[in-house]
Order: sequence, then structure tokens, then C-alpha cells
Amino acid sequence: MYRLGLLGRSATALTLSGLRSCSRASAIPKPEGVLRHVESLIKFRGGPISFSEYMQVALNSPVGGYYGGIPSTKASSDPVIGAKGDFVTSPEISQLFGEMIGLWCVTVWKQLGCPEALRIVELGPGKGTLMADMIRSTGASSSTFKAFQDALFNNPNAGGVHLVEVSPGLREKQRAALAPFLTTVPAHSDPSYDPGKRGQVHWHRTLLDVPNDNVCSIYIGHEFLDALPVHLFTKDEKHGWSEVLVGLKNLSKLTSSSNGNSSPEMELQLLQSSGSTPAVKLLLEPRLASLPSHKRESLKQMEVSGSVLDHAVEIAKRIGVGPSGGAGGAALFIDYGYADLPGQSSTRAIHNHRLLGSLLDMPGEADLTADVDFGAIRWAVGNAASKTSKSNAGGQPPVQVHGPVSQAHFLHSLGIGHRLQALLSKASPEQAQDLILGYKRLTSGEDDEDTAALGDHGIAGMGKAYKALAMTSWSTEEQSPPVGFEQI
Repeated sequence: MYRLGLLGRSATALTLSGLRSCSRASAIPKPEGVLRHVESLIKFRGGPISFSEYMQVALNSPVGGYYGGIPSTKASSDPVIGAKGDFVTSPEISQLFGEMIGLWCVTVWKQLGCPEALRIVELGPGKGTLMADMIRSTGASSSTFKAFQDALFNNPNAGGVHLVEVSPGLREKQRAALAPFLTTVPAHSDPSYDPGKRGQVHWHRTLLDVPNDNVCSIYIGHEFLDALPVHLFTKDEKHGWSEVLVGLKNLSKLTSSSNGNSSPEMELQLLQSSGSTPAVKLLLEPRLASLPSHKRESLKQMEVSGSVLDHAVEIAKRIGVGPSGGAGGAALFIDYGYADLPGQSSTRAIHNHRLLGSLLDMPGEADLTADVDFGAIRWAVGNAASKTSKSNAGGQPPVQVHGPVSQAHFLHSLGIGHRLQALLSKASPEQAQDLILGYKRLTSGEDDEDTAALGDHGIAGMGKAYKALAMTSWSTEEQSPPVGFEQI
């Protein structure tokens, strides 16, 4: 396991010394809660922290973090998702997206042998729109859909829906979105609330809190991996590879105050380590070793998320079929990312749908995100499976990794175009316009004819930038790949 990125959107700090500056300092006002948190960590470590840990605090700190600092009382007045927030996700664009994911889950459930008990786990469910659309669209009267929802909700051993969410405010939004599918909805926020036999929905703070038993499980992660902490590395002729760190400018002045308080306006700055760090040894070097030599030599910047790799490996272990005949399962990740390393950093800070000038601007108020390295996921899962098979002869067979493929290919394979036509036949002119625009945004790319039309609305297509990757407990030698991941 890659212990520099712990499960539950966390990361371990690195204590380093001998630093040189690699960027200008960024003077940042509020929110003070996140700044105080970062400052206290830096002082406690005795020096700069990794960018990965800074990202973890800025996003998930309970005292002002972008996600973790949203209390239930601010959930409606301070959105982070949607037109008034910092980003718009696919489920918020069109119901078509959630319906296709629901259909994918049904087809995978059938390939798994239609088990009588099923658990669906969504990581980072946002407003709950995706899960609500999945449940609604698979509630049709057909015998297949009925058996699917019985396995999910109605059978005595049904696994139910499990949502991994750190934000109290977003949990409230999810509870409201799923209200039609719950028996009752409590007025208070209770993460352990179980509404009963029909509509079993459970909330957890981390993946490790989700039950890991003999129930067949399908894991869904849509725009979840990109928000996990990432380590940044740079290479130059003089120093070779080094890690990007976050420190305080003029730390000695900030810590020498007689009353122990630092200046009201703190300055954070990005620094480079002067040599190797634990993250270089445990994350960067193994990842570089997995690449072809010509690619390795050409790279000047790298991003490696130990947390992304941890989540992928942990889920692979959970869905694998054990030596005693475990339940098996599948996983689906959809995010913006790449299969081949781009050679430059993709990490960015976003506020109100615009890129900020520095990664350190507006901590707690800006979203921090990085493109997902899908090639690293394939490598990490394969590497973990190889180690398991060598140390445990006859043990759990490795899961099969499928993809990545473009979101456009994935959605078209599931029949999104046919579903669009069915909806258009019953839609009003205004509804039809929204459906067509949403469809184009989900499936078009930079080079498509629809891009110009989307540009008129000030939005961009997601079809090529977003990728889908799946893992299954069966191999392609046993049966066909899941829908969307056939050979192309």
C-alpha cells in the first residue's frame, strides 16, 4: 500500500529541511481557519509540509476546508457544485448521465450472476444527483430492474446504498436528493441513520468505514479521484528530482512573537526540497521505474497521488473473489485525466469557474484538483495483484482493469443517443433544448462539430477530456468486458 496517501482523502506529512524557493510567496487573507491549520502543521513539523498535505487541509479541514468546512447550515447558501459554485459535474448537466450509470450497474450485476444481495458504494457523491438518477431510472417495472432493486433494497440481506462523504453540508443535500427513495428522512444530520428495509442508505466518512463482507459490491467514483491529495515533483539539471513543498515565508518572524501569535496576514510559499524525500522514494521512483526509458528521461514534472493509488488498490481487493468463493464485484471511475503522462503538472486552483494564479490562493475557498493518472492506477492495481499472487499461491485472483476509454465512447456504448431520442419524443421545446445541450456537453470533444455550438453557451464538451476506467472480479477470458470497455 502507498501509505503516503491514506484512505479518506488524507495524506501523511513529510518533514524536510534544506530548501530553496521555487515560486513567489502568496499573501492570502481568509479563511483564517485553514491558514491557522496549515501554519500549526508547519510549525509542528519544524519545516515545510508536502503539497499533498496542504491540499488535504485546504479541501477537507473541518475548520474552513473547501469540503470539510461546509456545515449543514450553509449547504444551501454556499454551494460548491453547480452554476453558482466552482464546478459543474456531469449529473448536474443532464439526467442522461445518471441513467447511463444506472444501466451500467444493472448490466454488470447481470454479468456477476444476478446476486440476490447487492451493495452500491458511491465515493464523493456531491449533491446526490447521480445516485438519485440511478435509483429512479432502474426503478422501472421490468423484471430485470425489479430484481436489481430487490437485491439492492428489498431482500433480507440487501446491501443498500453507501455514500462516502466528508462534508456535513453535502450530506444534507444528498439526503434531500434521495428523500423520494427513503422510508423517512430525519430532520437532523445523523451519519449512522438507517431508514429501514426499503431505501437503505448509509453514510461514511472514508472508504475503510464501508462494510467489507460477503455482499457483492459495485463502487462508483465520479469526479472523486481528482480531489484526492497529490504529491508534486520537478526535475532540473542541477538538482535532479525534488518535491514541491509548502512553507511559511519568514517563518522565524512569525514564530518569534512574544505572545505566541503570528501576523494576521500570513504568507505561504511553494518550495523545492534540496534532495530526495520519502515521497520521492516511495511514490515517484517506483512510478518512474514502471515507464519506458524514453518517456522517463523526457519528463520534467510529475504528479503522483498516493491516495488515488490507495483507493484503487483497496477497492480492487474488496471486489476480488477470495479463495473461499467471495462475492466479487466491480468498480467504475469517471474523471478528467490521462492514460499517457502529459509531462507537465495539471494541478490547479479554481474559484467561481476560473483558474487562480497560484495553487496557494484562497485556501479553503478555492477547489484544488489534478487530472487523474489512469495509467498509474493500472500499474498500481497490477503491481499489488502480482505481489499478492506471489505471496499467496492459490489465493485471490487479480481483478481485471478495463480502459481508460473516453466518456463519449462509454456513454454511446450504453445507448445515450437512443435514450435522448426517447426523451425528446415526450419533451417540451424548452426541455428538448436542455436535453440536446446536455447530451452534446457530455459527449462532445475539442475537435467535434458540436464544440462551436457549446461555445455559444460559454461551456465546453466533456466527451474526450473525461475518461472512464473499470475494474471487475472477472477476467476477459471468463466473459466479455463490461459495457463501454469492449475492444476499440
